[in-house]
Amino acid sequence: MIEVLSVENMRESDKAAINAGTPSRELMWRAALGIYEAMGKVLEKTKKTLIVAGTGNNAGDGYALALILKENGY
Repeated sequence: MIEVLSVENMRESDKAAINAGTPSRELMWRAALGIYEAMGKVLEKTKKTLIVAGTGNNAGDGYALALILKENGY
């Protein structure tokens, strides 16, 4: 696996965005939407999806992804 961002870098990026006025819920929604869009080809082949959210405050991202999937018929 290639580490694109470190945990600390991501935390600092989130903190900077929130301090600049972006609500944390908006950041979660953007993350979920990005994942949904990246899943495009896979979603065309199946209607089954499993969301696994680990530690590090990403459970909200997983929940937002579930909402997006539900809104789009998955």
